[in-house]
Amino acid sequence: MQGVSPAPPRREEALAYIVERISRSGTSPSYAEIGRAMRPRVGKTRVRQLINELIVLQVLDRDPGSQRGIRIRDVVRCRGMIENALGIGGWWHAPPLGNLTAPDDFDATELPLMPAFEHLPDPD
Repeated sequence: MQGVSPAPPRREEALAYIVERISRSGTSPSYAEIGRAMRPRVGKTRVRQLINELIVLQVLDRDPGSQRGIRIRDVVRCRGMIENALGIGGWWHAPPLGNLTAPDDFDATELPLMPAFEHLPDPD
């Protein structure tokens, strides 16, 4: 099909979901949750295979005996793999902003003033 970019590889799709979930909630997702988040959905057995591939690549670790024991081992490699997969899929992505600093010639007196909020009721 013309005009449709290919989807990122399934392994990287699973990795992106895992990284996002851990960064947002602090907990790793279950295999079922990873499978439901992928489009089209995949079963737990396929998710287990994808996780095992990421463990072999030394990107993730798994706590033995724990269902939700997926840990990110190498954040930099995770980001690189996800960015590479997005590039293959034709997606544009921006690097992280890093530390924001004010421009050298910044003058706070040049900022526009806020108009008075006359339409708001008095707090009294």
